[in-house]
Amino acid sequence: QRQMCIRDRNVDIRGAEKAGLKIKGSGNTIVESAGGLPGACGPCPNVTADIIFDLRTAGVSISDLTISHPASTSMKRELGVFARPPAANASINKVNFHRTRSDEPAQPGSRGVFVFLAPGFEVKHSTFTGKYEDAVHIPSSSSDISHNTIIDAPRVGIVIIQEPGGSPAEDNIIKGNTISGSGNDGIQIQGDNNIVKDNTIENSVGAGIKLCGEVSGDCVMPGDGTSGELAIASGNIVKGNTLIDNGENNIVIDNGMDNIVK
Repeated sequence: QRQMCIRDRNVDIRGAEKAGLKIKGSGNTIVESAGGLPGACGPCPNVTADIIFDLRTAGVSISDLTISHPASTSMKRELGVFARPPAANASINKVNFHRTRSDEPAQPGSRGVFVFLAPGFEVKHSTFTGKYEDAVHIPSSSSDISHNTIIDAPRVGIVIIQEPGGSPAEDNIIKGNTISGSGNDGIQIQGDNNIVKDNTIENSVGAGIKLCGEVSGDCVMPGDGTSGELAIASGNIVKGNTLIDNGENNIVIDNGMDNIVK
């Protein structure tokens, strides 16, 4: 049975005629959450959600602007950009994500960028500040997450995650990002054949980089083994990263299989 939620949509981009749409700000442009009409939202079961950009068509690009959930009390899951089928090969470049709510939503799950089964997504040269639970949340494949700055994510800075719906979480590139102050891990990998290179991660409460696997409950749900199948990261390449003052000994935590860590 399909689970539903209520979604307040600010900018809803869908339909084949919108494929390849380019949204480019002036550099000072701010797109601020204003709410919208209710509707159905598959991958956020039983949770109300406030989505600023909802992408459901291919090749959309967003650049040179700020996406903001402004100061107020929030009772909803908040997503800066939500990409889902058929939003393949979309991109975000030079976008500032900023959440200044006075408290966390009653339901967890706020994300700066949430890419669900939308392969080929790019997030580059962007900045994430404020209390998005995960800054970049990728249950998808062939994404390029490069040269971003992520500050004080309450849970994970970047997570490649296996979620319900057959998300493969494979062949993603995480390169050249600067991540500081994550409440759990800086980067967490649940999928296979991903590349994590040349990132700088500091002051994470958990690991700077963690490859998930044999330890139940060690990684975020749903691939943590406490509520279903345990996600075991395999075939990943982790190299050239700088880890500073993280909570788990400044080493890459590899609980997976057949990963290459240099």
